Amino acid sequence: MKQLIVMVATVLLGIAIGSVVMSFSDQANVISESVSDNIAGVMNDYEAAAGLE
Repeated sequence: MKQLIVMVATVLLGIAIGSVVMSFSDQANVISESVSDNIAGVMNDYEAAAGLE
């Protein structure tokens, strides 16, 4: 019986850790897209100022 309780607790802990990791993954994607957009904007401004367009 104790082994069953430990197994269930381990599975629940794994699910909890997995959900936290997936949450960080979603946040990382949002940050990545934001940084990419900002870099593209800066490069466009630079090209416009340098007359490279």
